[in-house]
Amino acid sequence: MPYSKEKFNDLDVEKGIALNEFNAYLLPIVQNKRYHLTDDIISDLIRAEYEGERLTDEEIVTFSLGLLAAGNETATNLIINSFYCFLVDSPGTYKELRESPKLISKAIEEVLRYRFPVTLARRITEDTNIFGHFMKKDQMIIAWVSAANSDEKKFSQASKFNIHRIGNEKHLTFGKGAHFCLGAPLARLEAEIALRTFINAFEKIELSPSFDLENCLLENEQTLNSLPILLKTR
Repeated sequence: MPYSKEKFNDLDVEKGIALNEFNAYLLPIVQNKRYHLTDDIISDLIRAEYEGERLTDEEIVTFSLGLLAAGNETATNLIINSFYCFLVDSPGTYKELRESPKLISKAIEEVLRYRFPVTLARRITEDTNIFGHFMKKDQMIIAWVSAANSDEKKFSQASKFNIHRIGNEKHLTFGKGAHFCLGAPLARLEAEIALRTFINAFEKIELSPSFDLENCLLENEQTLNSLPILLKTR
């Protein structure tokens, strides 16, 4: 679905407002935690020390925002994308997974390959020109690294969603090397728990007639704003 530049401009304004609200909400919590440490992640960040240096309040707020996005939203998008794949890209998949739950792990890897939930921000290290587009050193870009998941040299019939695909776990959705996602095992585990729970509880799922395909307008995510479904119990 094509993106509207006007919508992106409006979204940037909304994001700025939301970020300010988040900072205003969390900063007093961090400041209070410094005097009342407990057994939580913010307290752990306050205690953290490296070569005699500790994180400032502002750094902890920024770090917490990253944890919230990376540790929650990405896994949520993976689960949403899974159901969309099962309902739209390959409608018989949900039934097949109910009949053979051992395929769930393979299904998750294929979702990660086929509908990767996030893109990656990268910094240009030197002035360069790619396909007529000049980019300056230190400029930030959004790199669709996972586009390599559609490389026919690596994945035969890459444009098709296939949970039986051999080697589908070799995707680049979690990055590679020094940039590999530390939360990859947790994201996979969350998706597997969610799918197994659904499969055990609901015999059939269908798209709701009210469903309207609308992409999420965040530039670093590939997912849906909503996915209303109908559930049939046993």
